[in-house]
Formats: sequence, structure tokens, C-alpha cells
Amino acid sequence: MKRILVPTDFLPTAEKAFRFALDLAARAKGTIILYHTYTSVESAYIGTEKTRKQYNAQSEANIVKRLQRLKKKVLGESNEVAVSTIVGRTPLIDNILGFAEHNHIDLIIMGTQGAGSLKKKIIGSVAARVIEQSDLPVLLVPAKYE
Repeated sequence: MKRILVPTDFLPTAEKAFRFALDLAARAKGTIILYHTYTSVESAYIGTEKTRKQYNAQSEANIVKRLQRLKKKVLGESNEVAVSTIVGRTPLIDNILGFAEHNHIDLIIMGTQGAGSLKKKIIGSVAARVIEQSDLPVLLVPAKYE
């Protein structure tokens, strides 16, 4: 497992998945890509093309800052594992899987609420859809992981 993709929605479960991925990457001498997708504003009915571009650029800049803060929070001063941050655009599932394929990702690690009723908690979630559609191994880290 040399290249690990960790999609994040900035929720605590995603942070736990990131922490798990760091441990795994350190053991395997791998690298991590911390990844977030967002929906850009494209509709001609919203503002002008210039204001849409400005809004999208500001949104991406804000996401990059959040990714960097998360990276710093989890890594601290450690530089044992190389972690890069990437911002993608929706559609979410296609974007995650397309990015993984084009960047030779070996493993996708995601956080999940899991537990309880499988249908209520897993089916229909982003993690479940990634698992269903991915040709790559996907490891889910439960909310209770410490």
C-alpha cells in the first residue's frame, strides 16, 4: 500500500480515517492524499460568469485552508508520512474513483458512521457507493475507532 487516498468531508469520522491511514502509511512507507470535493457554481442563472469564477476560486481557497488545518492538526510536527491535499469537484463518487484510477491509488480509506442498522447507516451513504463502484480496495474506519 504505497498510495492511499483519504476522502474527507471534515467530519470526525473522516479525521479518524485520516489518523488510521497515517498509521498504515507509516508502517508501509506509503504516502497519503487527503481529498475533498465540492460543488462549484456553474449555473448561468447565478450571477455573472466573473462572479461565479470568483466564488469558485474563493471556495477552493477556503477548502485548501481547511485541508491544511486538518493535516497540521493530525500530523502535528511529524513528517514521517508525506501527505498532499487535493480539491476536486463533484460529482462526488465519480470524482473520487476517477481521481483514484488516474493517480494509481492503491487503497481508499474512508470514515463511516457504521454500526447499528446496516440499511440505515451504510446503504446509500457515500462510503457504500464508493465500495459498490470501486475496483480498488476500500477500507472503512468506524466512528468508534480510537
